[in-house]
Amino acid sequence: MKNNFKLFLFLIIVTLFTSCLTTKTNVGSYKESEGVEYTYAKGKQVWLFWGLIPIGRTNVNTPKEGNCKVITRFNFADVIISGLTGGLVTTYTIKIKAKRIEQKEVKPEAKPAIVYDFKIGDQVVFSYGFFKNMEGEIIALYPEKAVIKFMRPPNLIEKAKKVTANVEDKLDVPFEKIAKK
Repeated sequence: MKNNFKLFLFLIIVTLFTSCLTTKTNVGSYKESEGVEYTYAKGKQVWLFWGLIPIGRTNVNTPKEGNCKVITRFNFADVIISGLTGGLVTTYTIKIKAKRIEQKEVKPEAKPAIVYDFKIGDQVVFSYGFFKNMEGEIIALYPEKAVIKFMRPPNLIEKAKKVTANVEDKLDVPFEKIAKK
């Protein structure tokens, strides 16, 4: 009975010190590279008979440039699996760490303010969307666009209703697409 207790106590102590079963391997120039570390990928490797025979090979993705840290760990969940199966099935957790280079926010250069000299009632020419070189009149102004009233040819639906004359329409047009007549 004393031997069983000692064996049980030994197994508990061994499972509590699982950090001894952790390997960290730097690949490429990972250690020298700058950036913020993050988890790139995770995986589990399964073994039979106390880690003697692998069941398949876990393919854990790695960064394109190849600079990463591979961490293989026998964590608490792996201890539970191994303990419940008596070591017949053992798992190891694989984690791939990479470094992300934080890009500094680049503020766009301020564009010089363009002042448009449009007023309500101005006769203009515009090209926007399907409409090319259309003539019209500004009927409303907004900070970056104008509403233009113009005459356009009838569309297919209007032609089906036997409309043959030009149709009055309104369109919001950015100032860049408008020219004074």
